[in-house]
Amino acid sequence: MKLKVISCLLAMIIFAAVIYLRLNILAYFLKTI
Repeated sequence: MKLKVISCLLAMIIFAAVIYLRLNILAYFLKTI
């Protein structure tokens, strides 16, 4: 049960990191234009 919770948290962290990186890249491109 504990392993399932840890894997779920890891998935959420990775998902959030991907969204954060995409927003940063988007903001960077908007600044350069």
